[in-house]
Amino acid sequence: MKGIAYVINLSEFDNQKFINVYLETEHVNIPVIMYEYQNDKSLFDFCGKFFTNRVLKMTKTDYNTFYNIHTTTGYTFNPQEILIDNFDFVFPDGLTAREMLLLQYILGKRIKGKIAQYFWDDYLLDCDYTLKMLVKEGFLTTKDYLFNLEFATKPELQKAVKNDLPKKAQKSIYVDYIKQKLSEEELKTYFSGICYKLTPLGEETLKKCPDIHEFHNSYYRYAFDLSIDEYYYLRLINPNKHSSDLIHLLINDAKNVQPSIFTWRELNMELQEDLIEQVEPEIVRIEIPPIKEDKPSNIETLTFESILNKYQDTGGKMIKRISDEEFLNIVFRKPKNQEAAGNNKAPKAEETVNNPIEIPIPKVEEIEPVTIEKIEPSLDEIIPNNQAESEPEEVIIENKTESLFEPVKKEEIKFVPVNPEKLVKIEDIPLYEPFLLNFVISSIICIIIIVCYYLLVS
Repeated sequence: MKGIAYVINLSEFDNQKFINVYLETEHVNIPVIMYEYQNDKSLFDFCGKFFTNRVLKMTKTDYNTFYNIHTTTGYTFNPQEILIDNFDFVFPDGLTAREMLLLQYILGKRIKGKIAQYFWDDYLLDCDYTLKMLVKEGFLTTKDYLFNLEFATKPELQKAVKNDLPKKAQKSIYVDYIKQKLSEEELKTYFSGICYKLTPLGEETLKKCPDIHEFHNSYYRYAFDLSIDEYYYLRLINPNKHSSDLIHLLINDAKNVQPSIFTWRELNMELQEDLIEQVEPEIVRIEIPPIKEDKPSNIETLTFESILNKYQDTGGKMIKRISDEEFLNIVFRKPKNQEAAGNNKAPKAEETVNNPIEIPIPKVEEIEPVTIEKIEPSLDEIIPNNQAESEPEEVIIENKTESLFEPVKKEEIKFVPVNPEKLVKIEDIPLYEPFLLNFVISSIICIIIIVCYYLLVS
């Protein structure tokens, strides 16, 4: 329908994934559904069921989620159009059309009774959760004992009467007897939590669309795949029209809708083009001066323009072998053989101003690794004879790597030249008597201590 867009929001709460949807129009926004999906396939199945040939609106983040799932898994659905916009998703207040349909259906139904399967098959509505919500929010009640008395079964009535009436008595006799004989507290005890009943709030809410169950039972809903949410919207803006007129409007709109030609790839390309238009690239122009060559070069200068001029007469049809060969000559700067190189003359520096600059790439030969052996210098190498009497040179050791120790000052490490003739051998050092005397005294003391220890132990 024109003027209607389904606003979609993907969210995650307590490790559960949800898709939240509301219907956006010019006049009013109404909630549609909050559906918990288990995996990516169930998400796309849900969208394919309700949003085929419809206009969707979502943020760029949610669209990227859909697009990534589509490209990686192949899951897809075909909306009429997807509008990308930045907005804060706020779920509208009020009941959805599905919840109003359940509200009208459940009136007088027993709490432990079965609910129609079409609520899940056609609308993906979780009835157990929805009924608890309707009771909690005050749209339904299960504690109207007088209302429950009318829908109570005969065993439930006999339990309240006990043995006061015969078991074969009619149900109406049981009801009249209970109303006369039982107190209000006894009625609450026996006839609470049996059936659902609308509260005043529920009755007022249902007046917004009292014929919603009539739309559900309509044959045209199945035949033309009409949306219950769009019918609810038409009822809100046309409260006095008959339901058949509203259904007729939906049928005419469904007939005029063309099949979807939406493709995910085209939309993604449009988004990429918009992004490129928003970002204007900054073009930096660098002028390179001409290179003067001292020696003539033996490399032929070829350009794409020269190739096109050369094969212009062929009508745009170039020989594949020749064009590829010349292209490789440009890219890899493949020189001609020596005979062809000798016939060609290098262009002058003045002529190369307007021509593209060709810089030959030299061939890099592999260099064998060199092993450097660490050789300790001899004393003669460190101190030559002719420099023995000269002043010592300072040797600075620089360590470029980080160390845990403090850096060594330059002044602390010095190599002082030494005259080899003045070196003293270890054998020539005399053993002085004080040292010998101290050693003898220490040995005697140790022997005395050991003897005393053994005497005490024994």
